[in-house]
Amino acid sequence: MNSKLKTKKILILFSVLFTSLIIVSIICAVVMAIAYPKDKMPDMGNLNDVKSDLNESKPLETDEGYLYFEVNDDTGKFIVIVGFSVYKSPDKLNIPKEIDGIPVRVISDSVFTDQQNLTEVNIPENIQTIGFYCFAGDSNLNKITIPKSVTNIGDNAFMKCKKVTIYCYKDSAAHKYAVDNKIKFKLLD
Repeated sequence: MNSKLKTKKILILFSVLFTSLIIVSIICAVVMAIAYPKDKMPDMGNLNDVKSDLNESKPLETDEGYLYFEVNDDTGKFIVIVGFSVYKSPDKLNIPKEIDGIPVRVISDSVFTDQQNLTEVNIPENIQTIGFYCFAGDSNLNKITIPKSVTNIGDNAFMKCKKVTIYCYKDSAAHKYAVDNKIKFKLLD
């Protein structure tokens, strides 16, 4: 009889824990919905549409190791950088302004994540979007220069980049991002 009682207690405990987990999940979902209503989500331009169109294609690669797609939209042809060759591990990156004469406008999500050798990044004037988690985990990244043309920076773009200083222009999206996320910054003239 003692083993039946233990089994019953274990089942009750499991039921209580499972029910608690469901309740906590529901509460988290409600809090996230309140904190990030659909109309308050960051505008990432047409990056999500572009990504869905490209999922079945194979990216092209530059000699420097940038993986990219050419994209056409109502504004014309442009480049989306979607990755970086695992065989390249530079300490300094100068993101290209164009590839084969086509302007680079987007650096997609997680492109340079966990690049431990990376210490400095220079982004050219025509880039408009830096994706979610783009430089996350680049623990040795000290300096990134972000121009005024960048209007969209994804959440956690610099997560775990404790050494980074963002070089940016006053009142730019990069300046606002640095202030909002408590990231060191230096204003450019």
